[in-house]
Amino acid sequence: MGRRFNINGLCIPREHYMVNLDSRLAETKRLVDQGDYFVINRARQYGKTTMLRALREYLWQEYAVFSLDFQRIGTAGFQAERTFSAAFAELFAAAAGKRKKKVEGLNPAAMGQLQEAAEAGTDLKGLHCGLPWQAIYL
Repeated sequence: MGRRFNINGLCIPREHYMVNLDSRLAETKRLVDQGDYFVINRARQYGKTTMLRALREYLWQEYAVFSLDFQRIGTAGFQAERTFSAAFAELFAAAAGKRKKKVEGLNPAAMGQLQEAAEAGTDLKGLHCGLPWQAIYL
């Protein structure tokens, strides 16, 4: 079966026609390399998720990339700093555990502290997970 135009959900290059993302990925990586923030903000069906997934694949050999879905926190998780910190710690610990590439330098004891903080609902200020480099959160 040949490629087709996809108007719903994630685009897969071998299955769907899509815009070449190479220049966008290179520009975004330049921002990441400089330590800059960036925002991907477009209307529905513009390719935001496709871009983020492509960026994750583009950066994963050089950076520890963690995909976090804040929709999983729910409204209650955003009501107070403490509940958000606990929900974030839980999301981060789950994302770290699902990575296809082991995160070199990730301190297992610190990850244990993160999980304990999530379970106890404590503040995450000052908690360092032992990463010898910057992590990228998408």
